[in-house]
Order: sequence, then structure tokens, then C-alpha cells
Amino acid sequence: MFGLRTVVLMEVLGKKYQSMKKQESLLRKDVARWKSRANSAEENLKAALEDKKKDEGDKKESDEVAKTLKAEAEDKHQRITKLDGDLNNEKMESALSFYNGFNRAKSQADLLCRDVDFS
Repeated sequence: MFGLRTVVLMEVLGKKYQSMKKQESLLRKDVARWKSRANSAEENLKAALEDKKKDEGDKKESDEVAKTLKAEAEDKHQRITKLDGDLNNEKMESALSFYNGFNRAKSQADLLCRDVDFS
């Protein structure tokens, strides 16, 4: 009887050992899968950080471009305002020159042709 108990105990322990080996194999697969997921998450995080750095660089660059464009726009607005003022001055000078020339011509015509009415 002692031999039969030992054999049964050996079979039970053998089955437990096989069960534990199978469980260990499954746990190793789970660990490998979780390591893979962790590596994938780490790579995604690194890519996201690189994208963030790139976006920050792009933002700085776009801010500089915006400042440059704003300065150019202000400069062009000032130039347009100055040119508009110059144009109005030239118009006034032309009108005054025409008016003065017309009055000189009228005066000369009055002197040369006293009997003609130019009104």
C-alpha cells in the first residue's frame, strides 16, 4: 500500500508540475506581450515628443514670419499713406499751376484784345 500511495502522489505531483509548466509558459507569453506593448507605447511616446518639438519649432518659425509680415505690412501702409499724401500735394500743385496759367493767359488776352469779353 505504501508503494501505491507513492505512485499516486508521484502522478499528482507530475500533473501539478505539468500544470505549473503550462502556467509558466502562458505567463512568459503574457510577459512578452506586455513587453511588446510597453515598447510600442514607448516608441509612440518618443514619436509624440519629437512631433511636439517639431511643432514648437514650427510655431516659433511661424511667429517670426508673422512678426516679419506684420512689420512689412506696417511699412507698406506708411509708404502708401506717404504716397497718397504726395499724390494729393501734386494734384493741388497741378491745379494751382493750371489756375495760375489760365489767369496769366486771360490777363494777356485781356491786354491784347481789349474789346473781346472773355467772361
